[in-house]
Amino acid sequence: MLFPGTFSRHRGIRFILSHAGGTVPFLAGHIARLQVRPEFAPAVPDGVMFELKRLFLDTVLSANELAFSALLKFVAPTQVLFGRDYPFAPEATMTASVKGLSELALPPETLHAIERANALRLLDPST
Repeated sequence: MLFPGTFSRHRGIRFILSHAGGTVPFLAGHIARLQVRPEFAPAVPDGVMFELKRLFLDTVLSANELAFSALLKFVAPTQVLFGRDYPFAPEATMTASVKGLSELALPPETLHAIERANALRLLDPST
C-alpha cells in the first residue's frame, strides 16, 4: 500500500496495523531508503517516514517493554490504540496484555489515550 501510492492517495483513510505494526517499526529505516528510487518516489511525495508515521498501531500481544520502546520511538502515542486478540487468544493472554499495558509506567494521560481517547478520536468523523 505504500509504494503503489495508496497511503498518499487516500489520506482520509486511517489504517490500523495490529501487533504494534509487526515488523514495520523495525524495518521503517530500510523501507525509507527505497524512496529515492525513481519508480517509488512519486508514491511517497512527503517521504516514506511521513506516510508510515501516519499509521495507527494497536497493542495486540505487544504490551511489553521491548515492543513498546520500539513502538513509541516510531510513532507518537496518539497513533497507538488498545487492541486485543479475543477470541483467537485465550482469556489469560488478554488479561496479561491488559496487565502488561498497565505496567509500562506510561504517564496516566498516555495510558488513557491508548486505552480509549485515541480510538474515540479515530472514530470521530470531524477529526
